[in-house]
Amino acid sequence: SSRGQRALNALSGVSLRWPVAVLVVALLLVGASLSLVPMVGLQFFPASDRNQLVVDIELPEGTHVDATDAVARQVEAALFPRPEVRSVATFVGRGVPHFYYNIVRKPQRPHFAQMLVTTRDAVDVSVVMQVLREVATTLPPGVEVIGQRIEQGPPVTAPIELRIYGDRLDALQQVADSFLAETRATAGAIDARHTLGLGAPSLEVVVDDASAMRFGVARNDVAVALLGATRGIDAGEFRAGDDPIPIVVRGPYGEQTSVERLTDVDVSVAGGSPVPVGQVAQFEPDWRPASIQRRNGQRTVSVLAQLDEGAAFSTVMRELGPRLDRVALPAGVRWEVGGEAEGSGDANAALLQTLPIGLLMLLLFLMGEFNSFRGVAIVMAAVPLAAVGVVPGLAFSGQPFGFMSMLGVFALIGIVVNNAIVLLDVMGRERASGALVADAITAALAQRTRPILLTTATTVLGLLPLAFSASTFWPPLAFSMISGLTASTLLTLFAVPSLYRLLHRDRLDAADLGTGKQGGRAVIVALLLVAGGTALPTPAIAEEVLTLDEVRAIARGDALAVEIAERRHVQVDSAAAQARALRMPSLVASGAYVFDSERQEVSPASLYEPLAP
Repeated sequence: SSRGQRALNALSGVSLRWPVAVLVVALLLVGASLSLVPMVGLQFFPASDRNQLVVDIELPEGTHVDATDAVARQVEAALFPRPEVRSVATFVGRGVPHFYYNIVRKPQRPHFAQMLVTTRDAVDVSVVMQVLREVATTLPPGVEVIGQRIEQGPPVTAPIELRIYGDRLDALQQVADSFLAETRATAGAIDARHTLGLGAPSLEVVVDDASAMRFGVARNDVAVALLGATRGIDAGEFRAGDDPIPIVVRGPYGEQTSVERLTDVDVSVAGGSPVPVGQVAQFEPDWRPASIQRRNGQRTVSVLAQLDEGAAFSTVMRELGPRLDRVALPAGVRWEVGGEAEGSGDANAALLQTLPIGLLMLLLFLMGEFNSFRGVAIVMAAVPLAAVGVVPGLAFSGQPFGFMSMLGVFALIGIVVNNAIVLLDVMGRERASGALVADAITAALAQRTRPILLTTATTVLGLLPLAFSASTFWPPLAFSMISGLTASTLLTLFAVPSLYRLLHRDRLDAADLGTGKQGGRAVIVALLLVAGGTALPTPAIAEEVLTLDEVRAIARGDALAVEIAERRHVQVDSAAAQARALRMPSLVASGAYVFDSERQEVSPASLYEPLAP
């Protein structure tokens, strides 16, 4: 229509008249969008939309399994009356079955229990987690009750994990307490704790070696006697059907044996009478760590925390990081960040390892298509335009930037490159037919603007259901592509013609005419051969003897190719000359002359006869 034609003429007029201004505006828009990065939260994978949560119940190390079971039943009693809770499955002494791909496996421990709580709906998970925090305040000190959503992505112990390494236990305790206090004071971090534990009371058995030697008792004999009196010694198995039942031999009091009775435990002596433990050893009370955790051979303590509802990991760490940097570390102590930051870093590193290969292939195909560094530069310059829409789209929609958003950006880059190639292809064909730069740009916009806009519109409409779906998995990808595609498409229609206008002149060359595509393909083949030549064995070169007739045939074929190329060059030069002649002003002069046959003279018919128009 005439209205559409006027809009296309205005579009091309802006790029032709003010190309520098268009590029400056595009750069300013890119910078303005990047300034909104602090408003976008970082979350590697969104939370799952399942109506389930896992509850960890952990008591101090050394707690009996019966005490753990009693606390688990107390938590169950608080959850069952809630209308939001549909079912509760409790596992005392071990973790829940590995029913979901990223559930962190827990070792079997008597002081640990884990629950799987199923709610009526996914929105009820937040309500149940708040109930669990209220229940935790009524439990004895040292009992931890942590509710965790079922997350997407790689399994992590907690979203926020600070690992502290050192050799001295007192130094680890000092730093862990300081980090724990700073974490609890940070907004967005909840359920903060560390893995050092309170420790456990213990009895150290000090054997008097001199007395033991007089009775013929070794230290191992004392240890076996105390083990049999308290925990028991395995004596075999009893099979009742298909289930084996262990047979354990121990004293009558078992683990409830008092210190006074321990001194009366008899130690067997080969060929002699039993000797009471009290005659060869003494018991000294002590307070020691109940467990020692190591990572890669180094003693470590972890400070863990969950994220509050609506809080992003990047926002919490942005506030927590400076706080931790101000903590003075004793000599030999260091720390690192784990949790979600480590998981996302590992996944991004694996993803970015193949990125150079993709960029290299993109450059190879672009060079083969245009056979011009200017064409490749124009296409690659359009890639940053995707950021103009991605960052504002995520910021204003409230979606975090993570793995799914990154996939959307990669797909968006492919669409932006495709739009630029479509425009440059028409410009190159127009230039090959002899058109000037301005006419080539106008023709490209006239032919390709409507298809590009229609493709963008259909893609955006197809992504809208994903953007507004109830799932937490797809909206980050959809919003990044919708906003990025809309903004980048509009800017591409201005920026690509402006760059083409600045980098090309009306003088025709091989890159404009498209005569170098065979050379571009040759460049691709040569580069692939160079890349593969390092991995493939070099074949032996066989000598070939040519006859004189074969040499003449090859020469005639080459001469024919040269002649065709020369003729095409002449045709292109002629078309260019005609195009320039139509654009340049011309002066035409004419006159009349008379030939006198008698005198054999030629004379003008009139000296002042007007020139023909």
